[in-house]
Amino acid sequence: MAFEFSYSSETDAGIFFHRHVEVDGLGLITVDAATLAGCRDPGDPQKPNEDAFSIIGDDGSLVAAVFDGASSQKPIPELDRISGARFASHTLKELIESSPLGTDVRATLNGLNVALGERLRRFQSVDCTDLNSLPTSTATIARFDGRSNTLSTAHVGDSFVMVLGVDGGTKLLTNNLHRRFDEQVLTLVHRIAVERGITPREAGVDERVRTAIMNMFQWTRNRPDGTGEGMVNGDPNMSRYIHVASLSFSGVRAVLLGSDGLVPPDMDERNHDDMRRLFDIAHRDGVVGLISHTRQVEDDDPERWHIRYKHSDDATGILVTRSI
Repeated sequence: MAFEFSYSSETDAGIFFHRHVEVDGLGLITVDAATLAGCRDPGDPQKPNEDAFSIIGDDGSLVAAVFDGASSQKPIPELDRISGARFASHTLKELIESSPLGTDVRATLNGLNVALGERLRRFQSVDCTDLNSLPTSTATIARFDGRSNTLSTAHVGDSFVMVLGVDGGTKLLTNNLHRRFDEQVLTLVHRIAVERGITPREAGVDERVRTAIMNMFQWTRNRPDGTGEGMVNGDPNMSRYIHVASLSFSGVRAVLLGSDGLVPPDMDERNHDDMRRLFDIAHRDGVVGLISHTRQVEDDDPERWHIRYKHSDDATGILVTRSI
């Protein structure tokens, strides 16, 4: 191994990592990463984090991954007090860190899905046809290969990878098939708020919203006809939803991976100006500083006029920067 996987600090709510890494063929790489739990409402204590990240490597490659556990709508008795979302994301983290590094990121993601499914089948209470109880996670994997000087990604869900070029241009390497389903539910929240003359935060606890969320989870994940979204939950249909990308690393200045909770509610990761702002904040203040910025925007909006499911979501980011 080119370096040992270790954290600067770690708790149930947050993990922080900063390291300079020499990768054959790529030179000196700075890796800065953090994950921090969110909260349901302003002032609530942080719950156990349902995000996870991994950074692993050998002499000729570096792999970074973000896993964002999806909210569990039903409890799983065998997990005691651990949510299905946390179990899924942290199991994927454990699996990728204990497996040999492969060169095909699509195969890596497929393998993680199969291995998670094997773990889930050990739980008698898990009904694989009930997607509101099945532990689930997004997965976004980026492989930096010094032998071929390429960056390759494999992805399902609403976490992301974006690239900052040496010319200052930005590019989003991942899709988000979940967005259109989210927008339907959040539009419902807005409509209820207007109809009842209440805030979006108050509208979010309306029973119609909970029903819409449960229906969304049940009928969109890994649909066999390809019309839904991909999520890592052991379903073999996930493979048809894997989004892959590859590009030369020569023109890349930095790469940012993140869960959807990393992006402030007043920004959009598809917008190039916002992408540059995210890179600017992360380079100036680190990923921890970017999360702090997102938290400040959320804290300044306690009634959720920037409509979202909770006050602050779990937030995770990995910033990989080349020394040029």
